[in-house]
Amino acid sequence: MNLLSLEFTADYIYLYEQDIRKKGNTAKKKYRIDMPPNAYYNRMLLNNDRSISDAIKNCVSEHKIRNRKVVLIVSGTDSMVETFSVLAGSKKQIDGMVEQELRKRHKLQADYLYDYIVMGADPLKEGFIKIQVTLCVKAMIRNTYEIIRKAGLVPYRIVFMSRAMEELADSCGLTQAQESSILACIHGDEAHYLYVGHGLEPYYRHGKLQSEQKAEENLFVLSSINSRKEETDSDAGLQQKVQEDLMRLERFHQQRYPNKEIAHIYLYGSYEKIPDTAKHLQAALGIPVEPLKAAQIRGIHYDFLEKELSHNGVAAALSLSAAKEAQYDFFGRLEETRVGDKDKMMFLPSMIAGAVLIAVLSATLIYKYQNAVLSGQADELAEFLSGEDLQRRFQEKDSMIETCSAYAAYNNRVAEAIDLLESMPRFESSILRVIDRIKPEGTVITGYSFKEGTISLGCYAKDQYAPAEFAKVLEESEQYGEVGYTGFRKNTGPMGEINYSFTINIKLW
Repeated sequence: MNLLSLEFTADYIYLYEQDIRKKGNTAKKKYRIDMPPNAYYNRMLLNNDRSISDAIKNCVSEHKIRNRKVVLIVSGTDSMVETFSVLAGSKKQIDGMVEQELRKRHKLQADYLYDYIVMGADPLKEGFIKIQVTLCVKAMIRNTYEIIRKAGLVPYRIVFMSRAMEELADSCGLTQAQESSILACIHGDEAHYLYVGHGLEPYYRHGKLQSEQKAEENLFVLSSINSRKEETDSDAGLQQKVQEDLMRLERFHQQRYPNKEIAHIYLYGSYEKIPDTAKHLQAALGIPVEPLKAAQIRGIHYDFLEKELSHNGVAAALSLSAAKEAQYDFFGRLEETRVGDKDKMMFLPSMIAGAVLIAVLSATLIYKYQNAVLSGQADELAEFLSGEDLQRRFQEKDSMIETCSAYAAYNNRVAEAIDLLESMPRFESSILRVIDRIKPEGTVITGYSFKEGTISLGCYAKDQYAPAEFAKVLEESEQYGEVGYTGFRKNTGPMGEINYSFTINIKLW
């Protein structure tokens, strides 16, 4: 199957031509289109003047792209995921039970669309299957649908970022590895993180890299002076936010595996300074950090040299290969809802005339056929609903729902406590490792103490200027608060050698 992969970022629109097969996917060509000015805000696409559609349409026309079917990669922050079990049955029966379950959970809302995939049999309940339902903002789907249609392309599938990253991690062999790794996708305004390893369920997190104030300022024309100042400050701020997000994931890892360290952190995305960011993070975190290369992705062949490290387009297509049947179809759901909308009012006279003509010519046959079909379906459904086994299972299910609701409330309280603990600053061994790595040569740390956010290091050196040099190095690293030294004292050793003892005080928070 030939299709196009489409991804929107704050700065660029990425378009991949791909050939998807069971044996592997081939990325044939890649196009990078500049995002039109004032067309992207806080992951929202503003296409009032058709600027985005026209930019894509011009690229398709210029390069004579024949593929029309589009798979779109979107952030999962505008969606909700619900997982539960229902009785096994036909697709029609499962549709009804999924809708009933969502109504019980008060999740059916007019401004949301939902779709589900069957994850397989529930090992805990015989005769039940596990269902994963994703609810997505209808306005977002409609907006992207219209952009793709106006560009002359065919909306085919939506793949959420978390799913694309899971496919990418699996193709790189990270999911089943006996060590933990972090996959980080960095764009100019946001970052996505996936913690994987040990064959466990991946752990996905989203992070904002651009403040709301700055994002709002980008909607207006600023002076060249302000623009240059923002460019100067943005890289350091972005790297610092990514570092803070990764430190939270490192604390999460230490809680699960106290005696093991994270093996690798792999970076990719549309951010242009990923190699520099990898070096900065490795020095700050003490963990191997490297850009994710195309050669590491199994099952994907590039017909071109991929330099920009933006792999989401090819990763999204992995989940659509013919070997994987479980797929969401939100564009199809949207098209179903459009039937009966105001869009069809312009065709109302023709529709009425056609309906009257058909009714006059074949009313008897239609009514007879419909009555037979409805009668058969009604008898089948009545028999299915009145069965003792079904009634018993529904009673068991209601009891399980009450028990699960109690567990869910407890889990929510525990999750809030975990988030609170994770967000609190901690004194960890990684801080000492960083300080030991940047201390001046010849300075020896003999011990430490920690109180109220300040660490005190007992040190000695042969150079009387070592305390000032040590404090200067710490201040220039811009990783700590106040830095100073006390207790400077000259000592004479048993062999007559002279050394100087002192205490370095570092305010961490």
